[in-house]
Amino acid sequence: MAVGAVDGGTALLIGVPLDEADNPVGREHLAYFDVGTSVEILPLTGIVLPYEPGEVALGRIGPRIARLPAAYRNAVLAEAERVSRRVVVDGDVVADDDGVVDEDGS
Repeated sequence: MAVGAVDGGTALLIGVPLDEADNPVGREHLAYFDVGTSVEILPLTGIVLPYEPGEVALGRIGPRIARLPAAYRNAVLAEAERVSRRVVVDGDVVADDDGVVDEDGS
């Protein structure tokens, strides 16, 4: 999970791909945050984020989360909705309750 700022408020990007050393693979995740913002990578070790309800201005869910099995995906989405005033799910990737991915959303 990457934490930074968007429009002056705290923002999360959940689903940042990491390498074996827990470093982001590439720099694409930085495009989601304000230019020049310090972006911190935090482990997503459980499903409880260290924020109070509504404390985060924007919670962005990366497309990798849509590929999780339904129980995990739904838990991540519920937690993002708990801590965020606004949640955006990236990409056109939709996974049904069985975790089957449909690229066109149909």
